[in-house]
Amino acid sequence: MNPTLKMCIRLIFYLIPVLGIADIFISCSERPKDNPFDPSGHGPVSLSVLSFNQSIRLSWGDPDLEDFTGFNLYRKAEGVEKSFTPIAEDLLSTRRDFIDYQIEYHIAYSYYITVIGSDVESHPSQTVSITPGPGYNWIVDEENSEILKTTYDLEHIILTYSTSWPPTDIA
Repeated sequence: MNPTLKMCIRLIFYLIPVLGIADIFISCSERPKDNPFDPSGHGPVSLSVLSFNQSIRLSWGDPDLEDFTGFNLYRKAEGVEKSFTPIAEDLLSTRRDFIDYQIEYHIAYSYYITVIGSDVESHPSQTVSITPGPGYNWIVDEENSEILKTTYDLEHIILTYSTSWPPTDIA
């Protein structure tokens, strides 16, 4: 047998295991951590917040899970409480909103939500914050010819009225 051919066969014989191991390392990637019950997974749902006169309305979407039993809501009053405390526990799995009436004006409140499984609680959602106040603000947007009704903290638009400029017939 030709010495060059022998060397090529020997080289191929040694390279196949090396390439196989390299392929395993290349094809192995970290699995996505999208289960909120996984210790390193992501938060369960997105939480939104809206301030009304004497309450704060929290709402959230569906978790990307099939086997959960409900939700827990947590709140922290900035400058008043040092840590988050539960304000609603074991909310039904069909529920997607909660109204917090235990508030005071001009205090910033932060909230998060968790999903409850059969014997485990998920990671917290992203924290949302709001400062309730004694009413609404009306803002005239000259550029877009709109009048906006917003929450006290100016973070959320409640109503939008289209108008001509200058506005007429609006009391």
